[in-house]
Amino acid sequence: RDLHTAYRRQRQMCIRDRMYVPPENRVATGDSFIDVLAALHDLAPEALGLSDLGKHDSYIGRQLKTWYRSWTASIEQAEYDDRRAHEFQEYFLAKMPEQGPIRVVHGDYGLHNTLIGKDGRVAAVVDWEISTLGDPLADLGYALNQWSEPGDVIIGSPGGATTVGGFALKQYLIDRYAERTGRDLSMLDYYIAFNRWKTACIHVSYTHLRAHETRHDLVC
Repeated sequence: RDLHTAYRRQRQMCIRDRMYVPPENRVATGDSFIDVLAALHDLAPEALGLSDLGKHDSYIGRQLKTWYRSWTASIEQAEYDDRRAHEFQEYFLAKMPEQGPIRVVHGDYGLHNTLIGKDGRVAAVVDWEISTLGDPLADLGYALNQWSEPGDVIIGSPGGATTVGGFALKQYLIDRYAERTGRDLSMLDYYIAFNRWKTACIHVSYTHLRAHETRHDLVC
């Protein structure tokens, strides 16, 4: 129930973002949104005293293991499986990029976890409880999935606040991030797809949780 309530509130908040960020400030919102992420990913954990925030090896590999285990554990209770899930797991493991220098990754970076000032710029980033050390491009891929644009088949953040006119398109954000960080983004599609797969695993786990709660309520 708590998860469902939180999701509904988050969706309402994102819909209100359309009104809270007036058209004349939406370019600044996009610039600030991606600049904040780029600035985070430029900081070495050691310089911040955060070298022990998480493991240093194979961030994507560990994520794939964790979320695939979540998928398989949910199959029976959720009463759902899809062979493509297992094929995706094999693909992502086979094509996994070599990890570069680790950085602090937020893990859930999107407008839903930012506070936007009156000037349209990001004033604060919140909800750091799943932040860790990892691959910054995985963080970027997740953020891009949350930044929906007009015509997207899959809407990332609840309510699709950035699908209205005036917000930057994803390619602009990608180019700006590349310029700010100098990182090679040739494998970015992998990270975007990986995050779609991860989100699917989370949704199946949530379905499992809801099914379990419903059955418990009926028994009680």
